[in-house]
Formats: sequence, structure tokens, C-alpha cells
Amino acid sequence: MRLSAKIEYACKAVIELALHYQHHRPVQLNDISKRQYIPKQFLVQIMIRLKNSGLVNSVRGIAGGYLLLKAPSQISLADVFRAVDDNILAVKGNVKSSKAQTLINSIWNDLNSQLIQKLEGLTFDTLVAKIKNESVTYYI
Repeated sequence: MRLSAKIEYACKAVIELALHYQHHRPVQLNDISKRQYIPKQFLVQIMIRLKNSGLVNSVRGIAGGYLLLKAPSQISLADVFRAVDDNILAVKGNVKSSKAQTLINSIWNDLNSQLIQKLEGLTFDTLVAKIKNESVTYYI
């Protein structure tokens, strides 16, 4: 499975906000863009989606930027995936199915359920802790 740049950038943006969550100050778009190597024009669109889904809030003005609306422990990777691309975790079945298609759909549903469960269990406080401890390897 290959993740889209949209999802990758959204996860990196939320990680950046989670790294600064305890400061209670907005993180400017330019800072997120530079620190996480995300093109600014792409980041603007991602932040709008994250805001619309209730994960971040924006603050206007010179000292403005973006803040997480929830604690990093309350935001999962699944939340970010759904905010950016609500179809990525959906399984679509054909109306007309052969036995082979039914079997394939069943396997995909099972795999998808396991993936969702894993993504829901990975919260941004855990990811930030891994980054701070420089233990960025992850095993499934």
C-alpha cells in the first residue's frame, strides 16, 4: 500500500503541531513547511481539511498559526487519514459479485479492519515520544 503525499504531509503536519502542543502557542505555516519539508501551497490545503475535521484550529495575526484542538493522545493516525482522504479506509464492493469477488472482498475487509484498528491505536503522543527518544523505527 502506498500512501498519498496528502496523507504523508498531513501526518507530518500533525506531528509538528504535537511536538509544540505543550507550548500552547500557534505554530506558523512557514515553520511547519520548513521543518517538515512540505510545500507551502500544499500545506495550506491540508490544514484546511484538518481544520474542517476538527483536529486543528487556526489563529490569525502576526503571532498566529495552527494549534491542535485535542491533546496528541486523543488524535490517532486514523483520524488524520479520514480527515484528509475519507475514502482511504473504505472498502467498496461490487453490486454484482462472483464467488471469487466475494472472497477477495472478504479478505480485503479483514485486512482493512486490521489496518484501521492499528491506525486507531497509534496516537500522536506515541509518535512524538518516539521522535523525542530518537526511536523512529516501527515494527508491525
